[in-house]
Amino acid sequence: MANISISTLSIPDFFPNVEAAIVVLIGKHEFKLQQLGKLIPSVNLKATTMTYALENGTLRATETAPIKDLPDFSSFMCSLGVYFQIIYRYVRTTGNIQAIMDIAIFTQSYSNLLHEYSRYFAYPAILTYHIAHHSCCIREMLRGDYSLWDDEDCTLVGLLHQSNMFQEVKPTSTSRPKALSSTTPSCDISTQTCNQFNDGKCSTTPCKSGHIHKCLTCGSTAHGKVTCTQAPPVA
Repeated sequence: MANISISTLSIPDFFPNVEAAIVVLIGKHEFKLQQLGKLIPSVNLKATTMTYALENGTLRATETAPIKDLPDFSSFMCSLGVYFQIIYRYVRTTGNIQAIMDIAIFTQSYSNLLHEYSRYFAYPAILTYHIAHHSCCIREMLRGDYSLWDDEDCTLVGLLHQSNMFQEVKPTSTSRPKALSSTTPSCDISTQTCNQFNDGKCSTTPCKSGHIHKCLTCGSTAHGKVTCTQAPPVA
């Protein structure tokens, strides 16, 4: 088998799991975001059914997933990573050093931002943010500017906060011990007999531990069990 030089490979050749036509569309910035799921091998999971779309400055629920075959945040980020790699390959062919640096650095920053969002927002909220932000970035990328990937859309983030699409935090049984009930009876040592006194080891009166000095056999306060001459009661 003959060795193939990297210089002879076309950009689609670097992404054998993606249709060549889709790779070309990404390079031209004509790629439809709804096809993002085609950038990774298909997953055998049910896609998200409840998502949100930004309409006239408000978020509206919809039953159709805007991105097919991406049922969770992990699969979405895998596809987005391939998308950025394809764009990077095309930008490298332009020889524009600034653009190459921007796409490499700012898309990584954007991925980190989405990972940070995933700690607080539910997956549909992150999709909502990406769809809106991607539309803005496409316009700038057509002009050769890739820096917008580094910008955070604070207005959209505010809408996500208002929408209440946060991660569910499920309490765990070991998260915090239960507080003692105020009705739980306390242990009153002043009503307990001193075992040390009964063994002849505590001669201080009153008892330094706060217990009662009395014989466990006869109940006398004059001596302990160890010196008691009375026979113990028959069980």
